[in-house]
Amino acid sequence: MKAIILAAGEGSRLRPYTLDMPKCMVPLGGKGILNWQIDTMRACGLDDITIVKGYLADKIDDKGLNTYVNKDYATTNMVMTLWCAKEKMEDEVIVAYGDIVYSAQVLEALMKSPYDISVVVDMDWKSYWQKRFSDPLSDAEAFSMDSSDRIKIIGQKATQLSDIEAGYIGLIKFKGRGIDIFKKSFLKAQESENAWVSQRPFKQAYMTDMLQGLVNEGHDLYAVKIKRGWLEIDSINDLQLANKCFKAKGDTFLITE
Repeated sequence: MKAIILAAGEGSRLRPYTLDMPKCMVPLGGKGILNWQIDTMRACGLDDITIVKGYLADKIDDKGLNTYVNKDYATTNMVMTLWCAKEKMEDEVIVAYGDIVYSAQVLEALMKSPYDISVVVDMDWKSYWQKRFSDPLSDAEAFSMDSSDRIKIIGQKATQLSDIEAGYIGLIKFKGRGIDIFKKSFLKAQESENAWVSQRPFKQAYMTDMLQGLVNEGHDLYAVKIKRGWLEIDSINDLQLANKCFKAKGDTFLITE
């Protein structure tokens, strides 16, 4: 099993930290966000790790890792960043955003999922979003699934809290047929003016645009349900909150809330 970490973003909401370092290298508990991810992956037996860099690429500590660079990071988004590492998209691949940290238990749950496309979602998202935002609806996205945990809606605008059954965290696994589904859908969407379900140009498509597009095309995406055990560091407020509830324990960590 392989892993690809998408770490091309500039992280403007984390300034001034990101004025001289990439978002993924911002320190948390004495170590960069990216380094926590790498340590967690290795603790779970993942050694074939790829980093897709972009903003201040030379500042990322990538020794011993496969690397690609999204030279167009300033004008593209997550899906295009992932496509930069398309050569590593084979067999079974974990795809992770570069601004999250998570426990080994979260990653192991995803690794064990048997489905072609598996997406980690937090069933306790609301308590976390209430700490991150004065109005959780200002950032949270709609999510729903059926009784078999097949995803029906992901990443769309939520107008009320009942639109959100769980929170997408930025951690996915593509396996076998799921990799072919992604690649074929990408090439098809590339020919369209707007990507998948989004009004955004193709090169600026969000990962959730692509995932919802796959659902709309009739493909089965399954939710891997967790209850916390992860953090996103997207803003100064996120970083301050993370430092309050993040406790380093060797090469692993605890989240105390």
